[in-house]
Amino acid sequence: MTARIVLTLALLCSAASAKTLHATYLYHTDGDTVVFAYQGKRLICQLDGIDAPEIYSSAKMIRNAQKARLDYTKLQELGMQSYVYLRDTFVKGERYTLKVRKGNAAK
Repeated sequence: MTARIVLTLALLCSAASAKTLHATYLYHTDGDTVVFAYQGKRLICQLDGIDAPEIYSSAKMIRNAQKARLDYTKLQELGMQSYVYLRDTFVKGERYTLKVRKGNAAK
């Protein structure tokens, strides 16, 4: 028996409105962004209520570190911990039940 994870996600694509759907996990890009396959399209999903630190050094990361009064390398370390958590949580090719709410249109 395979355990299923039900996640509340804000989809960053125009294809979704508030509903439940079944999608296949493809990969994640950082500690709060997950990519699923759904009806032949890629859905880039932001985990609802999660704003994990960036994992790559950037101006945004430095601003966030200054705001949090942390060294940016510590913030990057926290972002990597979030990334590893998602890596250890999701199984590539596994189908998941997603509770989604309408998000911003995809780029």
